[in-house]
Amino acid sequence: MAVVSSFLIDHFELFGLKQAWHLFTKTEAHITEFATPSLYKLVRHPMMLGMILALWSTPLMNLGHLILSAGMTSYIVIGTLYEEKDLVRTFGEKYLHYKRTIPMLLPFFKLNKGSEQI
Repeated sequence: MAVVSSFLIDHFELFGLKQAWHLFTKTEAHITEFATPSLYKLVRHPMMLGMILALWSTPLMNLGHLILSAGMTSYIVIGTLYEEKDLVRTFGEKYLHYKRTIPMLLPFFKLNKGSEQI
């Protein structure tokens, strides 16, 4: 799920390869348009959901794996909150509308938090 999600958006921009290419060739990078392909219509962060599913889907979990899974899940949730602030700054009202209508990580589960501010 995480790998497929990265290809649904611009995979090369995600890993910084496109930015490095533009710097190397001294060309101007175009501004990416906001889009919500397939999995992004279910959750706002399908790559992170895929990582969480991979961490927690184990038939036997020892203490070390539990600590790793809990720590990485916390890191992912905190990181996506910071990422969303940047996305609101970049895409403005389009992303705020997306944020109000699509759940962050759990499909079909949306908390009503009232109005969001830029």
